[in-house]
Amino acid sequence: MGLDKKIDALMALRPDLAIIQECSLDSIERFGPGAISHEWVGDKRTKGLAVIGFGKYRVKAISDPKYRWVLPLKVSGPATFNLLAVWACKSTNGLEDYIGQVYLAIKKYEPLMRRGSWIVAGDLNSNTIWDKKHRLGNHSEVVRVLAERKLVSVYHERSGEPQGKESQKTFYQYRRLRRTYHIDYCFAPANWLSNSLKVEVGKPKYWLNFSDHCPLIVDF
Repeated sequence: MGLDKKIDALMALRPDLAIIQECSLDSIERFGPGAISHEWVGDKRTKGLAVIGFGKYRVKAISDPKYRWVLPLKVSGPATFNLLAVWACKSTNGLEDYIGQVYLAIKKYEPLMRRGSWIVAGDLNSNTIWDKKHRLGNHSEVVRVLAERKLVSVYHERSGEPQGKESQKTFYQYRRLRRTYHIDYCFAPANWLSNSLKVEVGKPKYWLNFSDHCPLIVDF
């Protein structure tokens, strides 16, 4: 929430592409007309999921989101690929909640994801430590299904850490250093990984001034 207060911190990262959860549509539009390309989904203007393209990058939704909130987009620019942007939320249609929504979306968009290169990224609100809480499509199952499509978590590939054993956390509940979890991810094609790939989790000492999440920063 409160993206207006975090824009300077975001822009200091010099992003080509940003996936931002819990932001208002108005705050996205304040970047200025023509300055950026963006797509936004949400139940109301004050809180939703935004995907923003900067510089020469443009984003365009290629399907209405069928699940809260998992949005398929086409990213065009110096590199062109497809993106499944995620802010995993509680279901409003009686279906599975949170990571279950992501699982159902991946299954729904399976024919779409057979074409072109895909990245799946955002706040999945999940970790293997909570697998037993979900009847269908828990975190490990989502990781497995994405692996079948040759998509891997860039953080885990670069760090060598297994799912559920992450040393760096992306979420600090109530901004407390003792209630920490790794719940933000970027899954990319395995053949995109190279020695030049850089993966960083923002330092809590700095980012907790702005949010209870620290950004996952990926540089291909």
